[in-house]
Amino acid sequence: MDRIQAIHHEIISPKPVLLFDVRNGLIAQAVWQHFRPLQQIFIYRNGIDGLLQEAEEIFKRKQNFIILYGKTGVGKSAILELLRKNNQQVLHLEEIANHRGSTFGNLKNKTQPSQESFIFQLAHQIAQYDPNRAIFVESEKYSLGKNLIPFSLLENFSNGKKVNLQLSKKARVQRLVKDYAGINDKEIESGIEKLKFRIGPEKAEELKRELSKKNYEFTMAGLLEYFDQSETYQKNATLSFDLNLETKNLDTVVSQLIEKFS
Repeated sequence: MDRIQAIHHEIISPKPVLLFDVRNGLIAQAVWQHFRPLQQIFIYRNGIDGLLQEAEEIFKRKQNFIILYGKTGVGKSAILELLRKNNQQVLHLEEIANHRGSTFGNLKNKTQPSQESFIFQLAHQIAQYDPNRAIFVESEKYSLGKNLIPFSLLENFSNGKKVNLQLSKKARVQRLVKDYAGINDKEIESGIEKLKFRIGPEKAEELKRELSKKNYEFTMAGLLEYFDQSETYQKNATLSFDLNLETKNLDTVVSQLIEKFS
């Protein structure tokens, strides 16, 4: 009973609670009986390993993934949001991971989920979708901050339809300034420092100096020079795309995607 009382503050929550018990289930059963009048509590009998295996099976299912490719600043995340508002199936990896997927992926200092929680949320969302309808997802590397995208899901993505989103560098700089300016300059400075050995110490100091002057356009343009030359974008240039779109007008892009794939 003392152990049950000790976790009281963790159990009482406005959200349902899922318990895992790797032993014989007696502890989970006791917690369930104690808190049942106050809280929605569910017990998963096969432990975390069992649920991870179920998630893996979901990731391997054939799905109709539509993968959005494009350089930093073309508006991939904004397009996913608009697709969702238009009742399309969207798997927003960055949203689930609380990370934007780059050196500056956590400017809002959000706490990332544990790897297990990240996997469970991915599987839960995919399981709710109709596999015969398009599922739009942004192309990502294997990791988003500390969260790793399961290899089986990445393999599934590789078999999906590929869309190349394009926008001029000037327009991408303007979009990045709009998205990042003034949100968390200290985190941007820290990100520049991490890139120092890739872009060179002189360039890094120049970018940090201009950032301190609130010269966001210069800073973002300098960072794009690095991002555009990254290995990931060089590999993307060799891919064969099912559709190429200019992203000056995001509403038009969304309409074209829905018409093509939905």
